[in-house]
Amino acid sequence: MYDMAAVKEKKLIALLLEEALPAGCVVEGVDFSAPDVDKTVAGAMPAFIKRYEDIACSEQRELDAIIEKDQQLIYTDKQAADEKVFKEKKVTS
Repeated sequence: MYDMAAVKEKKLIALLLEEALPAGCVVEGVDFSAPDVDKTVAGAMPAFIKRYEDIACSEQRELDAIIEKDQQLIYTDKQAADEKVFKEKKVTS
C-alpha cells in the first residue's frame, strides 16, 4: 500500500483489509509504528479519527438540543399542571 498515493489513510484501510482477509494474511506496505503524516489537534490525532470525533460531537450536540427541548416542554407542562391544580384548590377553598 506504500505506493498507493490516492489512499490517504493507509493505516485505517490496512486494518479494515486485514479484518476482512482470512487468518494469517497481512497487508504489506504500512508501518504502524511510524508516526502519521496527516495529523490534527496539535499533531496528536490522525485526521480520520478527528473527522469521526467531529461527526460524533455534532450528533451529540443534536441529541442534547432535542433533550433540552423535551425538558423545556416537560417543565412547561408541569408548570401548567401545577397552576391548574392551584386554581382548582383556590376555587374549592
